[in-house]
Amino acid sequence: MKRFYLFNMKRVYVGIAAIALLVSLNSVALEPGKQSEGFAAGDTATRSHLVIYRPKQNAVYGSINFRIIVNGKILGKLKGKMYYSVELSPGEHIISVNDKTRTRQKISIEDHEIVVIQGKVNRKHTLVMRRVNAIEAVQDAPFLAEVLGVEDEKSFVQR
Repeated sequence: MKRFYLFNMKRVYVGIAAIALLVSLNSVALEPGKQSEGFAAGDTATRSHLVIYRPKQNAVYGSINFRIIVNGKILGKLKGKMYYSVELSPGEHIISVNDKTRTRQKISIEDHEIVVIQGKVNRKHTLVMRRVNAIEAVQDAPFLAEVLGVEDEKSFVQR
């Protein structure tokens, strides 16, 4: 009887340790819609922006979360109608997603460039990422207008 009790206590301790680990991993993630600090290295005058967003999709696809990882650092969980804006140094960067296929995309960013990546969920429940221009992004997700400096198609402001 005593042996059975100890076995259950081990399970409780392992469960508590697993929960503590998950909480600590989620605390590293960036708050949605906020800019990150510490991603870009070097002079602030040569930094560029990466905006990753998901437009509104139906209830099934919109409720699926994906953890976004940029250059090995966790950016956060991306749901429907959310975005992350990150300052990065110019050069090549890798965006990874924790879906079934471990989607990865390599992007190159120039000085003072704003790169917009759209993520949509397909029928296989994986995130399909594609690069879009700012006007298309604002038409797809109006909540990005302030972030990208776009009020309408004629007033696009390049930062």
